[in-house]
Amino acid sequence: MRRIRFMRRSCGRRKVIYYIILIAVAALIAFAMYTYRENSCDDRESRNIITSLCQLYSQGKVAGNLCEDMCTASILTYKKCTNYRGGKHILISDWKGKTVILKTKEAYIDKYFPIGYEGIDGETNIPSIVEFTDMINTSMTSVLGLNMLKQDIIGRLWQMKFDDFIGDKDKLHSAMTSIWSLAQQDEYIMMQYFQNSSHIPEIYGTCGHIYAMEYAPPGDLLDPRLLNNFLDGSQWKLRAKIALDILQLLGAMNNELSHPLHLCDIKGENFGFTETGLIKAIDVDMAFPDPKMKTEMLNPHTKCSKHSDCDWFDCKGWCNIEQSKCTDKRINNNLQAVCEKIFSTRYENVFNGLLQSPPESVAVQLNTAIKKCANPTGETSPGLRFEAPQETFNEIKDLLLKSLSS
Repeated sequence: MRRIRFMRRSCGRRKVIYYIILIAVAALIAFAMYTYRENSCDDRESRNIITSLCQLYSQGKVAGNLCEDMCTASILTYKKCTNYRGGKHILISDWKGKTVILKTKEAYIDKYFPIGYEGIDGETNIPSIVEFTDMINTSMTSVLGLNMLKQDIIGRLWQMKFDDFIGDKDKLHSAMTSIWSLAQQDEYIMMQYFQNSSHIPEIYGTCGHIYAMEYAPPGDLLDPRLLNNFLDGSQWKLRAKIALDILQLLGAMNNELSHPLHLCDIKGENFGFTETGLIKAIDVDMAFPDPKMKTEMLNPHTKCSKHSDCDWFDCKGWCNIEQSKCTDKRINNNLQAVCEKIFSTRYENVFNGLLQSPPESVAVQLNTAIKKCANPTGETSPGLRFEAPQETFNEIKDLLLKSLSS
C-alpha cells in the first residue's frame, strides 16, 4: 500500500511538473509571437498609414512641405516597409528617383497628444502663437537640454514658413497639429537640430507626423552575425576604411557640433552608409547633447550603491559612494564604447570585432591599441570603463592608415 501511495504521489508530482513546463513553453511561444508581430512590418498597414495621412491632407487637417509630393503629385511613393525598431515605423520610399526613408514613431497622427481641445460650444480651441511657441520650446528643451527661446524655434523644427498659416484658423490648426506631432518625436528633434553635421542623415521634409530622411542602410560589415564573411585578408582594406569613417564620425560628434553628442547605444546597426560611402548615425534615440547628459541622463539625484547604478546604457556613470548619489559626470566616452562594442572581439568570440585579424605589419600594435582603448585603465570589473584618450584615437587612426598604404 505504501508503495502504491508513493507511486501515486510520484505520478502526481510528474503531472504537476509536466503542466508547469507546458504552461511555461506556451507562455514563451506566445511572448515570441507577440514580439515578432510588434517588431515586424506589414505592407498593408504601411500603405494604410500613408493613405490615412493623405486623407487628412485632402481635408486640410495636416500640412508639410512634402504633402503635395506624397498625396497629390505621387512623386513620393511607397516601396516597402522594414521591420519596426523600437516601435518606430520605417517605410522605404522613392522620391524624385532616389530612395528615401519615411519615418514616424506612431503610425497615425491621432496617437499623438492633440494640440487643441473641444470647447463647450463644440469648437476646437487651439493655443495662441505665444503659447504654441512655448510648447515647442519646452519640448525641444526637454530633448536637447538647451533653452532655445532666442532662436527661431518653429523654423528649426519645420521646413515651411509658419507665418504663412497665420490668419486662417483652419490652416493654422493644420500647421500646429503637424508641428506638434513632430515635436513629440525625440529622434526627429535630434536629427533636425543637428542638420549641420555631415554625419546626421539629411531631413528632406515632412507631411503631418511623418518625416522623410536620407537613405543610409547599415552595411553587413557592421553586423557581427555576418562579419565572419569579411575576415579574410582581401577584405581588410574595406574594414579599415569603415573604421576610419567611424573615427571621423566620432571626431565630428565631439568637435563640429554646438555641443558634444554622447552616443549611449553603440552597435553597428545604428550606423549606415550613403550611396557615396559617407557614414551616418541613423538611430539617435539614445544620443544626447552634453547639457542633457549632465542634467538628466546621468541624474545626480539618483541613489546608488555602485557605479553601474549610474550608467545610461553605454554611457558609464560614477557613483559618489560616500553620499550614495550619482554624479553628473560620464566617465567613459564615445571612443571607448566604439572600441569595446564594435572594433574589438567580445564575449569569448561570440561576436567578431570589425578590426579582428589585421595585417601582420600592424597586428601587434593595433591589437594593443584597441585593447587599451576598450579598457584604458585595465579595470577587472566588466562594467567599469574610463575615457579613452585622444592619443589612443590618433594611434588607431595612424595604424589604420598605415595598413592601407602597405
